Amino acid sequence: RALPVGNFRHISDRILFVVGLVVAIGLLAIASLYGERQERAIQAQNESALLKVTESASEALQSIMLRGYAGIAGEFASRLQEVEDVVDFRVLRTDGRQAFIDNATIDAVNARLGSARFDVRPQAPAQAPIVIAADDAQFGQVLKGARPIVYYSQQADGERQVTVLQPVLRGAGNATCRRCHGDGEELRGVVKLTTSLAAVDADIRRSWWQVALAMLAGAAGIAVAVYAIAHRAVAQPIRKVTQALGRAAGGDLSVSVAVQGRDEIGRMAESFNQMSGELLRVYAGMQDQRDKLTTVILSARDGIVVTNPDGKIVLANPAACGLLGKSEEQVVADGFLGLVDDPAWMRARVAARGDASGDEAVMPRGGRELSISASTIRGDDGAPIGSAAIIRDVTDERRFERELKQRAVTDVLTGLHNRRHFDEQLAHEFARWQRYQSPLALLLLDVDHFKRFNDTHGHDCGDRVLQAIGQLLANLPPDPGAQASRYGGEELVVIMSGANLQQVEIAAEDIRRTVSELRIDGLQVTVSIGVAACPPLTPADPQALLKLADAALYRAKAEGRNCVRFSEAMRRDPGKPPLD
Repeated sequence: RALPVGNFRHISDRILFVVGLVVAIGLLAIASLYGERQERAIQAQNESALLKVTESASEALQSIMLRGYAGIAGEFASRLQEVEDVVDFRVLRTDGRQAFIDNATIDAVNARLGSARFDVRPQAPAQAPIVIAADDAQFGQVLKGARPIVYYSQQADGERQVTVLQPVLRGAGNATCRRCHGDGEELRGVVKLTTSLAAVDADIRRSWWQVALAMLAGAAGIAVAVYAIAHRAVAQPIRKVTQALGRAAGGDLSVSVAVQGRDEIGRMAESFNQMSGELLRVYAGMQDQRDKLTTVILSARDGIVVTNPDGKIVLANPAACGLLGKSEEQVVADGFLGLVDDPAWMRARVAARGDASGDEAVMPRGGRELSISASTIRGDDGAPIGSAAIIRDVTDERRFERELKQRAVTDVLTGLHNRRHFDEQLAHEFARWQRYQSPLALLLLDVDHFKRFNDTHGHDCGDRVLQAIGQLLANLPPDPGAQASRYGGEELVVIMSGANLQQVEIAAEDIRRTVSELRIDGLQVTVSIGVAACPPLTPADPQALLKLADAALYRAKAEGRNCVRFSEAMRRDPGKPPLD
């Protein structure tokens, strides 16, 4: 729910409420942090004291045992239970049983020494009671890490208790310890100390009460100070500014407020005075700005058409009339949907956009291409308040775009498609062959002795050779489909789709013969052609088909040039005669 600040009539009361709430929350957070820190400090101090007690007991027990006073060690362990305010204080063996109760350890040591070195305890139980189960998590942690641990528990009556488990280690390097117990584990036992936390909890409660009283006293002092400041330094000056604002809202822009001081309220009064003067200047300049805006709209190169909520055209600038080839009266008469004499098209444009975030569409009109962006203009409540259309002549832009696209896929020298376009088209046709089994053939051409043309007659002669062959390939008949590209250097390539093997063979031979009839600077030109076709070939990918055509081209070169050779794989196809 929202804060109930609206229930307070005066701003000073609201400030007091909000600031008081924020301060209270801050003090509560500080008090909580301080109280928790005090609580942790008290618990840490108590844990430290308990660890020192258990550590002292462990060291004392080690000292007694190392001197061979096992009997005294048993008496020492039994006296631990008599320590004041202690719930449980015992020495445990590593199996969780109480030490110095039975004769298990004495028997094991005497057996190891081979003599009755230590006297057994008369009337001792056969086995000491289990104090902590061997699979207890805390006990297992001490046995594994040989480090003391502290843990807390709560009794059925709600009393909290703390337990310390302190390991009793074998004397490092002590011969006596090894002689009696061998070289086994480092840990010989555990001192268990459990005490009540009643006194500690009482200290913690006293600490929390002290924190609460300090917080209440601080909150009361801050509340008194905030109220005095809010009423005298904030509420009264703001009331004067509010009265002046009311007069300004009624139309009296000559009103001003006395500026008292350089604080925020003084600056607010100064800003109000500046605002009043600025409003007077704005009203005086609004007519001038409207005239400028009209000039901009009327002189804009883009066409602008605007309607009112009823759909009637209220603005059509000269550029719009010129681009549409209509007079202003005709534009108004035809209406918004009849701007381009195609209401359905315009209605689709407006529906596609819906608002000012849609895409523009291009329509050819009068030998030009017009980009038309139409939208419905809506108010803050979502209701339509009119429509608008922006019309641009994009004829030159679209022509330039098409030229750029053409250049991107065209080889400059030959006028054929470039290598990039060839790779894309081959992948497309290869996929079509795989899916629909539409015949596909690849003709790879290489100009014979092209290096000789360049070395003997110059690179210009070589360029003219490529240009002549490129012009020849560009004029290949469209049926069956043939697409020629420059593959690289003096190599050219033709993709034939939908042609059977006989048509491919005829086309390849026609190209070879026609090229051989060319004369460039009085010199005869010939080409070698390698052909690979699907079917009968079944290459795995376009590159495999290209490699087969390349191998056929090398064979044509090796067998005398100026000839057509099909892929060796096609020559060996069972049931089909050689094609070359």
